[in-house]
Amino acid sequence: MPLGLLPAGTGNLFARNLGIPINLDEAAQVAATGPLRRVDVPELDGESFVVMGGSGFDALLFERTSHDLKGRIGWAAYAIAGVKAVRSAERMPIRLEIDGQVTVIHAIGVIVANVGTLTAGMVLFPAAVPDDGVLDVAVLTSQHLGNWIGLLGNIAMGRRPEPWQVQHHRGTDVRVHWPKAVPIELDGDLREPNDQLNFTVSARTVDICVPPADAPIARVR
Repeated sequence: MPLGLLPAGTGNLFARNLGIPINLDEAAQVAATGPLRRVDVPELDGESFVVMGGSGFDALLFERTSHDLKGRIGWAAYAIAGVKAVRSAERMPIRLEIDGQVTVIHAIGVIVANVGTLTAGMVLFPAAVPDDGVLDVAVLTSQHLGNWIGLLGNIAMGRRPEPWQVQHHRGTDVRVHWPKAVPIELDGDLREPNDQLNFTVSARTVDICVPPADAPIARVR
C-alpha cells in the first residue's frame, strides 16, 4: 500500500529529504497524484525507522531538548540542547562492526541513517540515498565545543569534516558495542539505554508518494 506523507513535525526530515512540500495542501496533492518511490526501511533490533537512529551524543541531544522551547523556536532548540549534550557526553572506545569488519574508535556518538540532510539544510551524510539498500554511519569523534563548532561550520559550508570531527562508514549490517549502556534515539524518539545496537536494512520496501523528478526540492529552514 503506497504511503502519502503530510509533514506536521518540527524538522520533517524524511519529507524534506524526499522533496515533499512542507505546505500541507501541497503535500496532500503529492499524496494524491505523485509518482511512487520505493525506499529502504532500516531497523534497530527489529524496530523500524526512516531517518536516523543514534546512540550517545545524538540521543543526549534529544534528551536535553526542551519540548516547550521546541514549540516556541522550532529546530533552534536543538542547537541549545547540543551545547548541553557536548558538555555531558562521554568519550569511549566503541567497537563498530560493519558487514563483519570490526573497528575500535574512541567517540562520543554513533548515528546510523537512511537519508543525508539534517535540520537547516546541513548534509551530514553526502552519500546517503533512501533507496540504495545501504546504511550510512557517522561516528562522532569531536568532544570539545570548539571542535563541534568547526564540524558544524564544515557541514554548513559543504566541506568534508576532519577525521577528528566525524568518520563516515557504509554497510548493510551495523553493530555498535559500547562499554556501557548509553541513551538511544530513533527518529528523535528516545529508547531505553543499551550497550549493544544491531542495525539492519530492508531494501526498497515501502512505496512513498513523492513529487515529480523535476519538481523543486523542499528546503530545510
